[in-house]
Amino acid sequence: MNDNGIWFTNKLMRFNDKEFRDLMDEYDPTADALSTEIILNKGKEINSFEPDTTGESGGYSVNNGFNSFFIIQDIEKKYVIDEAWKKISDEKGIYQSDYHSSYLIDSNNEYKKFKEDYKRFVIYKTILGSYNLVFNSWYHNIKLESTDLIKNLDNDNDTFWKELRLKIEKWQLNFLKQDAHRSWVMNRIDKLHNYKSTDGHIKADWIRMVDKAKSTMHRQIEDIKYQLVNIATPGHTHDEQSLQIETEKTNERILLLSFLALSIPMLNAILSPDFTLYTKTVSFIILLSLPLFYFSTIRFTKMRRKKINRKRNLIRRKGNLLKSLESDVFELKQVNNDNKMSQDTKNVAIDLLNLNINIKEKFLKKIEKKI
Repeated sequence: MNDNGIWFTNKLMRFNDKEFRDLMDEYDPTADALSTEIILNKGKEINSFEPDTTGESGGYSVNNGFNSFFIIQDIEKKYVIDEAWKKISDEKGIYQSDYHSSYLIDSNNEYKKFKEDYKRFVIYKTILGSYNLVFNSWYHNIKLESTDLIKNLDNDNDTFWKELRLKIEKWQLNFLKQDAHRSWVMNRIDKLHNYKSTDGHIKADWIRMVDKAKSTMHRQIEDIKYQLVNIATPGHTHDEQSLQIETEKTNERILLLSFLALSIPMLNAILSPDFTLYTKTVSFIILLSLPLFYFSTIRFTKMRRKKINRKRNLIRRKGNLLKSLESDVFELKQVNNDNKMSQDTKNVAIDLLNLNINIKEKFLKKIEKKI
């Protein structure tokens, strides 16, 4: 790996630090929300970035970005300007070639100015592209959750519906947090979307491309908000039904208390000297056991439902993780066979994908132990 790849992997992201590797080994995908939050905060301290939590999936991607052009400085005019090149400035010697994926500039002063403008364009466009990557992850997770929810619409396990409601509420809050940060970032970088030295149609093209990406971003934000509201609806509907059921249970408990109240005269009768001590003792134990048995049964049923739902959720997460792992392995093969990608970019991509695969394999083992 060259210096650029080493700088990105080791210096910027610190993926190969022992501290980061140990943290990934420590993380348990089946842990509660508080434990997960602690791990994420530790990770932020190590590599100074905060991951966007999108549902239940995670990992690092090499799919972000877009095809940027080379900028060629041709002061000595060695390049032949043929039909592959198109002049994009009326007053300056600036040419563009889609075939060569390059800009050609024949002035040192204009080269510096154009490079600065193009750098601003690339940074702005890349940030927007990173948000699209997050949105795709949201779409994927919402689709998986919706598919699973359709299969469980007739599920009578109260624990399933309670955990679903809490999970979707957490998703909504995570998306709200990300949206607030996104708005803050867009306000901060808005000054980048100003190209001072570039004229002609290329400037208009850059502005049009960025504005289109911004419009798409805002549309996707509204889409995901709408989808998160809709996926929460079955949980709210079940809550209303559960409230009605709980009301009925309350009535049953009132009847139980009424029974116990009616049992008081019987208790007085048991204390009567007309019965033997053995009969009184047995009757007292039976009378006392009724409410204990009733409430113990309720508690056992709740614990059993919770255990069943936890196992079902772990099996579902295992399946999703296997699909994600399969996708990473396929993507790794594609990167290895890509002859057009620069070697430093390829090395960084391979490192990230291998990191993903390694982490997910460890997660699978931890999940399998608890199924």
